[in-house]
Amino acid sequence: MLAEYAARLRLRNAIIVGALSGQGDYDPNRYLVDARAGLASLAAESDAAARRLAEQLEEAEALSGKAGHAHDYRAGDVKNLARREAVSRALAKRLQECRDDDDYLLSLIERSREEAWNDVSRALEDSLRRADVPVDEDYERERDERMRQLIDEDLAALARERERAQLRSELADDWGF
Repeated sequence: MLAEYAARLRLRNAIIVGALSGQGDYDPNRYLVDARAGLASLAAESDAAARRLAEQLEEAEALSGKAGHAHDYRAGDVKNLARREAVSRALAKRLQECRDDDDYLLSLIERSREEAWNDVSRALEDSLRRADVPVDEDYERERDERMRQLIDEDLAALARERERAQLRSELADDWGF
């Protein structure tokens, strides 16, 4: 559930940025690459966790006595570590299966689109409730310029930040961080 939520959150952000940056009509197929990448990243994290747990399990089997801190695993922790490793491996496998299932991905994208719309509409409603904007001739005359700035500057900066975050994520995946 947490992995799916993380994937939907990533997609929600991509859908909101896509809508606000004027990428044209909404097409769920446009987000298949993002959905696959999100699930692949989560699967890799889970697989890395399983490998780390396997190492800790192997070390813990040889250590008796009482743990010195929360991550000082001993022979008494072997059963729990083995269970956690199995869960991490199962999760990685399931995420990889979902990554390759177009029907699942399109369903995930649709739920993300609905959540994105809920986020945006709630933000707009909140903003409209708080807004006490005096409308005068300057407001109307300068409106087009403010909208241009929003699109050209604010949304462009948001898109650049998203690209940088995606690149950082890809580099981290490539380097195993």
